[in-house]
Amino acid sequence: MKPFFVLFCFTALMLSCDSKRRETTVIEPIKDSVTSTHPLNLKKTDIDTIHNYWQLDVDTITERKEFSFLDENYILTLKTYSLNDSSVIRRLGRNDSPVYMEYAHNVITDIELASDTLINRKRIDKAHFKDFVDPEFYRICTLFSTEIDSINKKTVYMSSQLTVPDTGNHWEISYLFYIRDYKVGTFEIKNTEYIGL
Repeated sequence: MKPFFVLFCFTALMLSCDSKRRETTVIEPIKDSVTSTHPLNLKKTDIDTIHNYWQLDVDTITERKEFSFLDENYILTLKTYSLNDSSVIRRLGRNDSPVYMEYAHNVITDIELASDTLINRKRIDKAHFKDFVDPEFYRICTLFSTEIDSINKKTVYMSSQLTVPDTGNHWEISYLFYIRDYKVGTFEIKNTEYIGL
């Protein structure tokens, strides 16, 4: 078996040696039509779009106040949470640069007023404050927070902050509502203040 193996190796070596010189193949350069479509050679009219989606927010912020008025006990609860709907869209960038699209989520606050006998619910979102802030700001803002400032008899004083995500661009809106017939009344805006960038 060993002589056959040596013979096989010798034959393979002899066949691989070629006395004639093989011709070399010349590789042609890449044509212009190919290089013009290469991503690094894009024309200025071709603009890339970058989409950034804010992460899902699964936190719920709860604030609860208990108070009494004329022998009637109340519990006022605020629950603030994100809808995770990606419906707040901001377009950044100039016409000659890549377009940066940012998608944020709307935030809402549910108000629950519980008395000894009834439970009443109302929802706060940024639409309640549309007429009190700049229209361009309103288009790209979300409700950031809602807080109970104080309670005086059957008047509840609250404040909410509207913000553009990932900026310091905030508006604070102070308002109140009256408790009438064990229900949350309509909101009365008292003050709108631009907090800044």
